[in-house]
Amino acid sequence: MVKRAGGQTAAEVFPVRLKAALNRAELQQKALAQKLGKTEGAITNWINGDHQPRLNDLAAISIVTGVPVDWLLGLTTNPEEKAAFRSVIAEGALSAPAAARVAETLQGVQDELKKAGVRPKSKP
Repeated sequence: MVKRAGGQTAAEVFPVRLKAALNRAELQQKALAQKLGKTEGAITNWINGDHQPRLNDLAAISIVTGVPVDWLLGLTTNPEEKAAFRSVIAEGALSAPAAARVAETLQGVQDELKKAGVRPKSKP
C-alpha cells in the first residue's frame, strides 16, 4: 500500500478530498449521486470512508467535479496538478500495463459521460 505525504493511504485521503471536490464544484451529494447514477447512500459511504468507489466511479467523480484522480487519491497536493501518474509508475506502485488500463478506463468514462450529456465542471 502506497503511503502519501503525511503517511496517509489513498483510502484515508479520499473521503476528505471528495468532500473538498464537492465544495469546489458547488455540488451536493444528491447531485453527484444523480450525475453518477448512484444512490445518495453510496456517496455518503464514500465520504464516511465506509466504502471506496470503483475505478470508473472515481474517474467520473474527477470529470464531474473538475479535479484530477491523482488529487482525489492524495498523489498530488494541488487540485490543479495532473501529472502524478508517471511518478506512481516510476515508484513501482502501478505497472505500465495497469496504467494503460487506468487511462483506457478514464477515457471510456469520459466518453460515457459525454454521451449522457454530463459536462465537466468548468474551472473558475
